[in-house]
Amino acid sequence: MKSDTFTFKTSDGMQIFTYKWMPDEASFVKGAVQIAHGMAEHAARYERFAETLTKAGYAVYANDHRGHGKTAGSQEEIGYFADENGWEKVVEDMHTLTGIIKNDCPKKSFFLFGHSMGSFLSRHYSMLYANELSGLVLSGTGGDPGIIGKIGLFIAKMDARIHGKKAKSEIMNKLSFGAFNGAFKPNRTDYDWLSRDNA
Repeated sequence: MKSDTFTFKTSDGMQIFTYKWMPDEASFVKGAVQIAHGMAEHAARYERFAETLTKAGYAVYANDHRGHGKTAGSQEEIGYFADENGWEKVVEDMHTLTGIIKNDCPKKSFFLFGHSMGSFLSRHYSMLYANELSGLVLSGTGGDPGIIGKIGLFIAKMDARIHGKKAKSEIMNKLSFGAFNGAFKPNRTDYDWLSRDNA
């Protein structure tokens, strides 16, 4: 597998850090996969998954979303998309990367893989750009949370109003993920539920 990184500039001037993994024989690329990672992680976590896909003949691209990984300019930026329309901007960033991929791999099958938060971003993306996809794979996604989701959104908005949009919300973290770690005793970190892999 050949690995590379690059950045691309968004319409509002952000530099989005991106990983690119290619099969050893670029002439044998039969399709491309774009990965949308989850919350509290980054695209580099998908390198082993990319290795499997490249062995099967796929070019793989994954960017660090705004507020994540190497796209986040500082610790203060971790978890922060934008002052306004952050979600929509991340979806548009994904679409910009799609254009780069299709330029690199013209006339090839194109698949979008989204995990967790990335699955919700990918669902939004597919509502706008379904005609550009050969396939959509959703991992760790969920359904409509109903009234709980509405209450959570209200709490998130109040928390942001009180502490600022860039503040790390302890209450939202506990409400969203607090129970997830219970099955992983003893806990090494607050995020053992994301992976048992020590690597």
